[in-house]
Amino acid sequence: MEIRDIKSHLSILTVLSHYRLRPGKNSLIKCPFHDDKDPSLKVYTNTNTFNCFGCGKAGDVIEFIQLKENCSKHEAILRAKSPERPATTICWFALTIAGNRATAPN
Repeated sequence: MEIRDIKSHLSILTVLSHYRLRPGKNSLIKCPFHDDKDPSLKVYTNTNTFNCFGCGKAGDVIEFIQLKENCSKHEAILRAKSPERPATTICWFALTIAGNRATAPN
């Protein structure tokens, strides 16, 4: 699986859900990358990206994993695509491909 495939199939909402984060009103959450009193991280579901107006962190699903897990880009990619890894791995892939919902094995 190539990086662009991961980015196109792994939604930002799935990644946020893995970390028990859920966008509220106006697709905002409290930023997990700095001490945030009020929600300042905007989630853009149409582009699978995020942007924090407080600390300036921004990016796509891979970069979110990289920042949240404090790991290299390579490790973040592996975590995003490998269903075999335990808790730190995102992809028990709640993918939506051509309208069919598929989940990776437990």
